[in-house]
Amino acid sequence: MNQVTRRGTAWHNLLGNGEEKSIEFSDGPHYCVAVKRAGPKWNGGYVYMMHASICRTDTAPVRPEDIAYALQALQIRQYDPVGNLRPP
Repeated sequence: MNQVTRRGTAWHNLLGNGEEKSIEFSDGPHYCVAVKRAGPKWNGGYVYMMHASICRTDTAPVRPEDIAYALQALQIRQYDPVGNLRPP
């Protein structure tokens, strides 16, 4: 949890299918959405797991296009061919 979600109140409208989930909450007068989205499947798990809190700077509710815009801006910019993988 980040500081925004720790301050969050009025949690409601949990939606999800499998590894993709979202829930709405408030941070003071701001409406927010916390999202969890899994990356590509790999070796019984996922390449990455994204957790994000998206809040508007005004007092309008977060719209689906706000979420799409924020998530499209996130990119993996570093590739590690070895990663933190260990043999079983």
